[in-house]
Amino acid sequence: MSRTLRVSRRSGLVGRATRGFVAIDLGDPYGPFVYLKDTWRVNHEGIRKEGSILGHLNEQGVENIPTRLCHGDVSPPEPEFQATISHEVWKEENPKVLACPLKAHRHYRLVVKEVCLPMSDFVNGFELIYLITRCISAHRSAFLKGILHRDISAGNVLIYPREYINEDGKLQILRDGLLTDWELAKDVEAKPVAKGPSQTDCTGTWQFLSAHALAHPGKQIGVEHEMESFFHVLLYYAVRFLPTNCPDITPFVYDYFDGFTRHEDRYAAGMVKLFAMEVGSLRVGAVFELAFLQSRPEQGKSMPLLHPINALIYNLLNIFTAQYALYHAESSTSDTSESNASVGASTVLPVLHNCNRWPRL
Repeated sequence: MSRTLRVSRRSGLVGRATRGFVAIDLGDPYGPFVYLKDTWRVNHEGIRKEGSILGHLNEQGVENIPTRLCHGDVSPPEPEFQATISHEVWKEENPKVLACPLKAHRHYRLVVKEVCLPMSDFVNGFELIYLITRCISAHRSAFLKGILHRDISAGNVLIYPREYINEDGKLQILRDGLLTDWELAKDVEAKPVAKGPSQTDCTGTWQFLSAHALAHPGKQIGVEHEMESFFHVLLYYAVRFLPTNCPDITPFVYDYFDGFTRHEDRYAAGMVKLFAMEVGSLRVGAVFELAFLQSRPEQGKSMPLLHPINALIYNLLNIFTAQYALYHAESSTSDTSESNASVGASTVLPVLHNCNRWPRL
């Protein structure tokens, strides 16, 4: 088998050491290529294997998700090297502390049918919207079957080239969206286990988690948070690959996706993301509002026409602004102790709520 390029890597030691391979079945060397995921899954009570979740969704007829072929924990001859012991060592070194912050992991592999392309390979704004819409459709179908994804991110939406033979006998390729990485998925009506929550921290990918979820890490991720995450994914690919009126988009990308606010020892979303959700504006510094263009600006020439994706993005921002108004209404009716325990939205968002809305391009 050969390693695929569709792998996310971390520069540090923290992570699940996930690797991806384009592979073939040695028992069928002339068969189709498949995708093999090699990772270290969380091995806690109440957390199902990703392959088990995919198998259930495949049986329920959910489309635009990977098709599970096989999966399982890596077996002997060396089982002692296929499970982490960091949590056990931590307990030995901290016998007086009841809650261990480290999770137990188990070496795990999953093989799926689909070999995909990264979403960054989209050809234009129209296709980007179509592909992400197809992923949203998969999310909706899974939700109606009782499963919530809980990790919507740029790396988990892919392009799947579907091949078929047309009426003329010619090979055709239809590029479709595929929502992958279901390892953090959970039952919609899941009951908490007696020993506590199955995941002790806020699940998901920081850059694409909703501002509200980041401000309230103790609350469960809901479908409203996931829809906001899809918006962040759409915006992420749009600002990276579509022309804009911003000469240097890098600071905005960093502030929006990697920025954060800090209150004592707790962290929440950055001000730029909070402002976008609360006020409905993608403000670039203090100069102008972000707008997408149909072509790249050229010096000495008039500004290109606005891209149609602007209407979609700002219409969605209006919806999220209304959603955050509801969050504030709910927060105002909660008791004082609960509002004091929250971070970010409870202190920053009310200030943003009173800001005047800037005119849009």
